[in-house]
Amino acid sequence: MNCYNMVLEYINKSEKGIPIFIEEIKEYIIRFYNENEKEKVFNNIKAILNRMNKEGIIETAYKGIYYIPNENIFGKMLLGNRQIIRYKYIMDKEGNIKGYITGAKLFNEAHLTTQVPNVIDIATNECKNFNKYENKNLNVIIRKPKIEINNENYKYLQLFDLIENKDNIGIEVDNPDEIIYNFIEENNLDFEKIIKYAHKKGAIVVLDASQSIPHTKIDVQALDADFVVFSGHKMLAPLGIGVLYGKRELLNKMSPFLMGGDMIEYVYEQETTYANKFEAGTQNVEGVVGLGAAIDYIENLGYDKIQEIEEEVVSYAREKLSKLDYLELYMTPNKENHSSVISFNIKGVHPHDVASILDSEGVCIRSRKSLCSASYEIFRN
Repeated sequence: MNCYNMVLEYINKSEKGIPIFIEEIKEYIIRFYNENEKEKVFNNIKAILNRMNKEGIIETAYKGIYYIPNENIFGKMLLGNRQIIRYKYIMDKEGNIKGYITGAKLFNEAHLTTQVPNVIDIATNECKNFNKYENKNLNVIIRKPKIEINNENYKYLQLFDLIENKDNIGIEVDNPDEIIYNFIEENNLDFEKIIKYAHKKGAIVVLDASQSIPHTKIDVQALDADFVVFSGHKMLAPLGIGVLYGKRELLNKMSPFLMGGDMIEYVYEQETTYANKFEAGTQNVEGVVGLGAAIDYIENLGYDKIQEIEEEVVSYAREKLSKLDYLELYMTPNKENHSSVISFNIKGVHPHDVASILDSEGVCIRSRKSLCSASYEIFRN
């Protein structure tokens, strides 16, 4: 089969309205030729594509980008930049992800800003020789990813871009952290994988477990979090006491942030060693004792029992509240994937007014600007 017929065969396999890249045609054909014929074959391919363009077999979108046009009652339809960007930088023709939208366009799509950028930032595996470059024809800036992008990780990498650029791109909402958390929920992102990909990007992961520690077992080694913190009073300990877990190698690299009694082990001419590096001065003894008692209480009760009670109370509340036509309930449709917090609004009534009225009736809820939430007391004597 000669070169023209091979190019025609490739063109005939292509779908209408989908970009055809000259690089793909070269890759498809060169395997039938010797290395020393490469330059001649590539020149032939260019000439053949120009001929096919003149014959009306294909249309040219930009240099090196062709397509078979779809047609409607008005004639041939042009190939849009969105399609070119999609197949050149974001997805191959087998549906495998090789890039993703980032920058201001990502913030716009995540509803963190109403600004629509003129130039779209894209992180893609196609950017190999430069950290970034601009394609002015397509109005895109192409960026080299820190790790190779694939079907499994691209949403996680978008999440990290939202977090990293939160202070650099003009955010127009009051609750950016809630929106970013919703991004995690909507895309069903797994926290263990979030930590895994964060480490691949060179990040140190600090997990705030204050809300979850009274309800769920947390295995810090399985999660591979670098630091885990939680406050004592969330798990029924006294105020003013909490826990910081850190990987030993990271803690060893850190300097004390306070100085006080009982810290110093030995003082040498060139260095000091510490007995209690991060616990300066007199300790909160009663707080520590109270925290120990709270931990014992939860462990004796058992997380299985705690979750059983939670599920019973929350299911009951969901059933009853969903029947009230004046109440808007915000809960995940998956009954097995909810917390013990129920968020709701009373239609036409400000959340602060709802909280005040319920408080006068002895019902304790937490009100926010846009909703009310009720946490059910599950630790009962």
